[in-house]
Amino acid sequence: MSTHIKILGQQDIQDFDAVPELSGEDRKKFFYIPIWAKEILENLRTPVNKVGFILQLGYFKAANKFFSSKSFNPKDVEFVSEKLQIPLSSANISGYLGSTSERHQEIILNNLGWSKFDEGAKNILAQEADILCSK
Repeated sequence: MSTHIKILGQQDIQDFDAVPELSGEDRKKFFYIPIWAKEILENLRTPVNKVGFILQLGYFKAANKFFSSKSFNPKDVEFVSEKLQIPLSSANISGYLGSTSERHQEIILNNLGWSKFDEGAKNILAQEADILCSK
């Protein structure tokens, strides 16, 4: 007998894991570049990293989570490329992977006042869950 409760269906899981669908107004709001991010952009060398960084920042502001560059919406890539005045041909987002993406995520978390969900956070959450369950 299973002790797990099925909370989300397959479609709900896919929706949760998908990049948010942004309207034109949403793009203006979430891909707004704050001063601290402009300073970081100046130090990024490649157009792909600049576009990827702003996409990560915008998606995090919209959904409070990060996404793989494979799932970035082409309309969002185009919007950010235009905003940064980078030719779309230079912003091949498939090259935005691995350690660069992870480093940018850390920068975003630090500048927005978040911390990464690590083993320490997992332990705190488990303790809190135990307390709540015991009530």
